[in-house]
Amino acid sequence: DHRDLHLSLRRQRQMCIREDDPLYGDVHSLEDIYPHTLNEIAEFFRTYKGLEYGKKTEVLGWGNKTEAFECITHSMQLYEKLFQ
Repeated sequence: DHRDLHLSLRRQRQMCIREDDPLYGDVHSLEDIYPHTLNEIAEFFRTYKGLEYGKKTEVLGWGNKTEAFECITHSMQLYEKLFQ
């Protein structure tokens, strides 16, 4: 069902950094990011969703670069299937 597809996809977020970013130029994987920074990012998503009345979100964990590419590729394939 199209609604089920939407619900499962909207829960995944991708964090991207430009290759030439001066602040994060040395970040190539999650292991390169301080745990506190990841906690701040998770808190951003909890707060952001909490601003919508009655909604909340839970950060269940972090995936690696390979998982992110797989998620993006899968999303693009689903988009083509649904809208092309």
